[in-house]
Amino acid sequence: LVRQAKPAEALTVARQALDLASRVPDGRNIRIALHQSRAAAEYAAKDVAAAAQSLEEAATLAESTAAPFEAIRLKVMAGQRLAEAGKTDRALTLANQALTLADARSAELTQTRWMILIDAAITYFRAGHCEKTPALLREAAQLTAGKMPPQWKGNRLAVKCICLARAGKSTEAKVIAAQALAAAGATWAPNSGFRKKIEAIQRQGRE
Repeated sequence: LVRQAKPAEALTVARQALDLASRVPDGRNIRIALHQSRAAAEYAAKDVAAAAQSLEEAATLAESTAAPFEAIRLKVMAGQRLAEAGKTDRALTLANQALTLADARSAELTQTRWMILIDAAITYFRAGHCEKTPALLREAAQLTAGKMPPQWKGNRLAVKCICLARAGKSTEAKVIAAQALAAAGATWAPNSGFRKKIEAIQRQGRE
């Protein structure tokens, strides 16, 4: 329903499903997934604060039942939405917690830790802390030897590009903007936030 641009209907279905899942003794994992579905519907309806709350609820549920990667990544996903909603202090707290947990569970996250690093970098830049992003982006690139799926590579370059633009380095930002668009390709929808920002930087040299 979200993909069909019917967020209101999707939200109604998600709420109904969550109500049913709450009555199931072993329904915690189902509730985690449904909170994420509700968040997607809320975000599509442009209720960013509600989407952030739903993701944080999913992250809280995941702490005791989900695999380490899912539980940790949900924290930074919630952090991204919280930053968009203007709740930067809470967003930073979740990003910091996620990175601490990722370090502690690094042996279990050898194949996936790089995703958490990129998601944390996105949270930091959205919260206005670009200074925290370069080390995370470099480590993510090192862990994957630069070989990551197109959307992830595009996202990594987008964070770098936007932070360069914010620092007034418009020439460098334009170069990285072209790389980000080429890397992401069709994985960024025409109306995606990253695509709009990066194309604006290409045109103007500043965010």
